[in-house]
Amino acid sequence: MQNLLQFLFRNGVVFLFLLLEGICLYLVVQTNDRQNEIYHNSANLFTTTLSKQVESFETYWKLRSTNDSLLAENAMLRQRLYNQIKPAPLREKRDTTFTVIPANVIKNSILSRNNYITIDAGKQHGVEKGMGVISDDGPIGVVVGTTQRYAKLMSILHSNAMISAAIKGKGYFGSLVWRSANPTRMQLEAIPKHANLAVGDTIVTSGYSHLFPPDILIGVVEDFRLEGGDNFFNVTVHLKVDMSAVQHVYVVRNHDVAEQTSLATDAEE
Repeated sequence: MQNLLQFLFRNGVVFLFLLLEGICLYLVVQTNDRQNEIYHNSANLFTTTLSKQVESFETYWKLRSTNDSLLAENAMLRQRLYNQIKPAPLREKRDTTFTVIPANVIKNSILSRNNYITIDAGKQHGVEKGMGVISDDGPIGVVVGTTQRYAKLMSILHSNAMISAAIKGKGYFGSLVWRSANPTRMQLEAIPKHANLAVGDTIVTSGYSHLFPPDILIGVVEDFRLEGGDNFFNVTVHLKVDMSAVQHVYVVRNHDVAEQTSLATDAEE
């Protein structure tokens, strides 16, 4: 109580000044029609602006909530699709081979020779190192590190990135790699020179690795050529995904990865 009295005593002049200012303003507004009109117009303008700001803020959060709901729903639909297109023996073995985890991109790069992406899903969401990540338009990277709430991806625009890809409907497959500085093009390697290629052929994931389910669209053949003496085409693929504009992604968890990798290890031994 003593501290409050000391505070009031020290600042009493300021409080008195503010009180008198308030009384003067009230009298001016109440006794002058012009000032009264200005006051009410200003008050209405202030409250209208404040209401719009509040409404805009509420709309933003509602849209964010709606986007999160749509992302989760899309993840569920993708999960159903990926588990339907897997080979029949796997469908009989387990209803769910793939689990799809939605996430948002919070950091991305495309200008480096080795680019990385950060997403807002980590260990607590079921994300682990070695999982493939896709967008609505195709593969975008592989998880190389995780924390509880975040994950770091090696982008497909990385010198060490490699995706097992196939020419849809023709059976030929190879490795999709990034050999240039162009973020919209990648190269498909190991396609034999006897392959019946054509510009416009669709390139999809082969399903031969544990990273991605089969038949996820990657892009189209833009150009192909044979260098002198080569037995394999140099194929340029125009990516469907715009890596500079990726916002929402899906982490693909393959529940059979341990069994698949153990077979590969046994074969190597």
